[in-house]
Amino acid sequence: MIKPTHRPRKSHLGEGFFKYAVHYSGVFWLKTKRTCAAKCARKKKTMGSWLISLAAMLLNASKPILPPRTSTSNESESDPCKRFTRADVAGQMLTVRESRIDQWTPESAGNIWEMSGLFEGDIMVDPKDLTRNAVNNTSKRWPKAIVPYAFHPDFPKEGRDMVLKGMSELEAVTCVRFKAYQPEAHDSWVEIQGPNNTRRCSSAVGRRGGKQKLMLAPRCYAHGSVVIQHELLHALGFYHQHSAIERDRYVSIRWKNIDKASVGNFCSRTTENFGVDYDYASIMHYSPVAFTTNGEETIVPLKRDQKVGEETRTNNTLFSAAIIMIDKKWKQTE
Repeated sequence: MIKPTHRPRKSHLGEGFFKYAVHYSGVFWLKTKRTCAAKCARKKKTMGSWLISLAAMLLNASKPILPPRTSTSNESESDPCKRFTRADVAGQMLTVRESRIDQWTPESAGNIWEMSGLFEGDIMVDPKDLTRNAVNNTSKRWPKAIVPYAFHPDFPKEGRDMVLKGMSELEAVTCVRFKAYQPEAHDSWVEIQGPNNTRRCSSAVGRRGGKQKLMLAPRCYAHGSVVIQHELLHALGFYHQHSAIERDRYVSIRWKNIDKASVGNFCSRTTENFGVDYDYASIMHYSPVAFTTNGEETIVPLKRDQKVGEETRTNNTLFSAAIIMIDKKWKQTE
């Protein structure tokens, strides 16, 4: 085997430089690699932030555009009902104050039944209501929409005629029927009591079992049948319109204008609306100045073209929403 006579020429820089160059070229490559990795990470981070922002924009674009908040929103004022304990609720519901209906006149700004001194003005509360779902309790509904009634012996004839007129008007537009109480046929009935027994316009809500009272002082029926029908609707199981759970979408409660002792009268609760829209003109709606402490409005409609409780101040007929709710209430259970 012939050995080559030519050997590779060594660099004049020598092996030391070669090793030095290899070492620092590795360092340069490592630094370059780290720098690239950092740049890529920054790009990924930037890209991730951009994608998140884009997703948020698309998500917000899919949401309905809400109207700007205005001073009429309930959110502008703290709702004290949210801080109520169970004891607070019980105290508000069971407290009985002096009736002021003798001070009411047709020119008064509020409704006469708001001045009866009971819960929400005119609701006679059963302590059992504090421990059960009284609003949606089907046992509180009158079977077959028949409401037996009787007049207290002392109830005056002119008052009886007005009550019968109010009942007749209700029967003409709803499925409800009022029947004279017969002991052998009825185990629950409404006894209508008058001037010798009360100075209030008031009723319990729904069927209570046995005899239950519906109180009508002379002033309650002296100006037509609206107040009578209002109390009869309580006896049928309906609460005031403003206490509906969805009410904050329709009215603003001005808590600062409400008498402190009456704040509980404005708490909302879960009530059945049977698919019927909130009724500003309901015969069951508070007046705009109900329980005011300074003469200012306590309930303001969020729709400027609406007036709350207007119907109870202008005529003696029921609004169609109340009629629909009455019929749906019994069609769903009978």
